[in-house]
Amino acid sequence: MTALHANDVRTVIIERLDRLARDLMIQETIIGDLRKHGFELVSVAEPDLMLAVMLFGAFVLWWEGASAGKVSIGRWSAVGLILAVAGLIKGPQPLAYFFIGVFAFLVLARRWNEVVGLAFAGVIASVPLGVWYLAVYQTGDVGEWISHSRIGSPRALGDQVWNSLDFLVRVALGMLPATVLPPLLVRRDREDSIGRLWLALLLYATCCTAILLFWPGARARYAMPALPALASLTGILFARMRLKHPLPFRISDTLIAVLIGYQLILGWLVTPNFPGLFAQARTVGDRIASVMRADPAPLYPLRDALDLSPLIYVPGPVRAITFAELADVQLPAWAIVTPKQVAELQARRPDLEAEVRLLMPEYQDARLVYVRKRRQ
Repeated sequence: MTALHANDVRTVIIERLDRLARDLMIQETIIGDLRKHGFELVSVAEPDLMLAVMLFGAFVLWWEGASAGKVSIGRWSAVGLILAVAGLIKGPQPLAYFFIGVFAFLVLARRWNEVVGLAFAGVIASVPLGVWYLAVYQTGDVGEWISHSRIGSPRALGDQVWNSLDFLVRVALGMLPATVLPPLLVRRDREDSIGRLWLALLLYATCCTAILLFWPGARARYAMPALPALASLTGILFARMRLKHPLPFRISDTLIAVLIGYQLILGWLVTPNFPGLFAQARTVGDRIASVMRADPAPLYPLRDALDLSPLIYVPGPVRAITFAELADVQLPAWAIVTPKQVAELQARRPDLEAEVRLLMPEYQDARLVYVRKRRQ
């Protein structure tokens, strides 16, 4: 807080809460402290999940008509309006998941008459986007858009191969088990309703993802629109396997019910009524702060050896360092070290006095020591 005020910071931009802190309680504490000190908080989280839901909603709306044999003008118009809103949220690029996937299905199914309807939905979606771009356009924006889209910016072959492999691994692992199970649905007969739905979902999920695999600088989160389609494919497989092998699924249903019950009891009954059970980090932090009040000085925890989350509750300067750096800090100072490191510090620097002020067996058996020059 001192550094923020010293640099005249008034606005704090939070891209993602897990980058602010991994622990939910620490997130809430940091946000509360920032607001208490008068900082304006701005969230710029990427709307990837909402965008994926909207694009898949357009797909579902289209498929309900396509599976019945005809997509009306009204339905194509509604699809275009949904896509227009999605485009205004994140730009036109993610809309490729819908247009490329549906177009590929229409080509394979030889439904040429529906290509006109797809183009009509594209026109509806592009009008609001075009109006918005014209309203905010400034000279040089085209170059910025090309650069942002990574068009015309060649990369070294090695960098591109590494980026493609990184993208493939992250998408495959991040969307498990949906990236493993759907291939088991492959069937020779694609003429029944389930077969056609399987094909449409697969094309929707994979066509644009395959393009992203080779796109310069593509990130795994760009493939988020594929997730609902892959989840639907997995659901189809689940339903089919459940009919053939009911016993394993009854066992899994029981386990899921137990886990859901556990989360409900923990979140709605135990945590609100017994908050002390989940406040170990705050308890440790408060104990450290209480002891340090007797001799105010900077605190130096060891970066590589300790969980630093309790220290969010310690006011004053806190800087994580290595054990090698501890012998060179400005004194007096506080340090959090292991019992072995207390002896090592005194052996390295006989001129220093490391007085153990607090034992913390619940905090990785660490010691809070007050380090100062040895008195003559």
